[in-house]
Amino acid sequence: MSPLSPLSPSPPAPPGTMASTGISRQLRDTDTNSINSMQSEYEDPNLPRRRRAGGPLYAHVGRVGSGPKRLPSFTKLSDLRTVKVRRIYTQATYLVFLVMATISLLVFINSSISFIVTDLLGIHDKVGDIVGTLGFADEIVVIVAAPLWGMASDWVGERAISGLAMVLIGLGFASFTLLEEGMTYWWVGLLGARTIFALGAAAGTTMMSALIPVLAVQEAEPEPIIVADTDADAVPTKEPRKKDNTAGKHAGLVGLFSAFGALFALTVFLPLPSKLQSPEDVAGTGLRRAYYIVTAWALLAGSMCFVGIPSLPRKEPEGRTEADKTTPEWKIRLRTLSKAAGLGLEDRRIGLAYVGGFVARACAVGISLFIPLYVNGFFVQHGLCSSTSGGRKDCAQAYILASTLSGISQLFALLGAPVFGYLADRPWAVRTHLPLILAGFIGVVGYGAFGTFEMIRIVDKDGVRTAKLTGMAYIIGAVMGLSKIASIVSSLGLLGKAISGALDGPERPLHPDLQPGDGEEENDDALIEEEMNAAKPKNYLHIKGSISGVYSLTGGLGILLLTKVGGALFDERAGAPFWLLAGFNGVLGLMAVWTYFGGKIQGRIRL
Repeated sequence: MSPLSPLSPSPPAPPGTMASTGISRQLRDTDTNSINSMQSEYEDPNLPRRRRAGGPLYAHVGRVGSGPKRLPSFTKLSDLRTVKVRRIYTQATYLVFLVMATISLLVFINSSISFIVTDLLGIHDKVGDIVGTLGFADEIVVIVAAPLWGMASDWVGERAISGLAMVLIGLGFASFTLLEEGMTYWWVGLLGARTIFALGAAAGTTMMSALIPVLAVQEAEPEPIIVADTDADAVPTKEPRKKDNTAGKHAGLVGLFSAFGALFALTVFLPLPSKLQSPEDVAGTGLRRAYYIVTAWALLAGSMCFVGIPSLPRKEPEGRTEADKTTPEWKIRLRTLSKAAGLGLEDRRIGLAYVGGFVARACAVGISLFIPLYVNGFFVQHGLCSSTSGGRKDCAQAYILASTLSGISQLFALLGAPVFGYLADRPWAVRTHLPLILAGFIGVVGYGAFGTFEMIRIVDKDGVRTAKLTGMAYIIGAVMGLSKIASIVSSLGLLGKAISGALDGPERPLHPDLQPGDGEEENDDALIEEEMNAAKPKNYLHIKGSISGVYSLTGGLGILLLTKVGGALFDERAGAPFWLLAGFNGVLGLMAVWTYFGGKIQGRIRL
């Protein structure tokens, strides 16, 4: 029998070394679930179990438990490097083919949808009304579909929903290319194509937040023990180390790659229609060809998601009863969706993340929608777009000013994403909710100032009246960009940590002799069991998709409220929508402060 056969006894340990039984005893003190997960991930069943003199380094990943003792299996260190490469690959797939791809396609559809109406359908009247109706229908679909997609991901896994999301987005773009001028029921085709796209977009944005705790949990797994495999007994050279939860880092990367996605759409996708349009082609040919290319990009991203997106093992919903055995699975899953919505009231931190999602989505849309509207309104109000003042030139200047101001906000959002991602991972900052407090404060200052002070001034250039941005406009634009990315990254980071249980700290140790069954009375055993459960960090990984769906739902509600109320207020005062955004951020900051101090007061009362 081989010296390292699973059935052979442990060889005696030389003086001054640690025997295999010592390693096993050390591993027994490690979290059994973590070791089991490492066993399935790292163990190579094809490796020989024989020891070789002067052999390479191996990784100790033996399964431990309360059953019969077994000697551990060993895996080559090169295989561990392969595992690390695979983790990098899954994270790159998530960031590039889900986050960046989804945002780039969202930006492109919103920027080109008006050309679908004018170039493909040949409609030039009430284009704004048609586009606005499509946007409203899009948000209604997102509000309804996002929680359902999150619930479905708890059922079938994040990988399947992520891949399906990109496929649906691709089908939506392909459906737009079927529209032609002179169609009888053109509005059915237009609304149907936008609905298909919205279903995919709802799934994609929901999975963007649902996968943050998945990646954070996988990255926080303890590293296996590395031992030297020589003629002497195996001696550990590296202890298992529990890594910090990195939900904040992943949230920062989501913000960063979201900005990359927007820039990718503006620099690569938007110029495609004009480049693919030949002089002899009919109107809309270049746009239709561009949509073919974007459809292929979406399908490529979907195929990569089907292969590379990670998924945690599916968990059954908690609290199942005997009666649930005859209950349809979808009804049981609906309970998890209801529980995810109720967590906003039960868990202050989840509720704060929901409010952060509401504000984040409202700010993102507010900057892209109301800054151009503000600039265009200024030009119209002061007669700078009239035909008597060189209308074409001055109106072009309005587009330049709007894009400059929006570009400044986007640039500082890009720069601020890693900063707030770093803050979202600092224990002292997470404990005090400092990132969201800062997000609220910066938002109140930035949006309030934009709605109050003059951002544009009229100048006389070569005898022609035109306008230019004031110096304060550049500063306020940067502050608004920081506020937007702060609320996005901080709320996503808080949500990921709350789902994965990282906010409750490490598991509290119990007395070594305190175990169920040690109580003298039955009630004593119940109290011991309750204390053991309370010592474990509470997580919501079994309903992470449903929670992410509710997070996306609150974001959709923020967009609807801002566009309807803010649009109505804009007609009365151009700065009113920005005051509304300042109010949203003020509520977010106050709720973050209340969550922190309310938790401290509640903890003192319990003590």
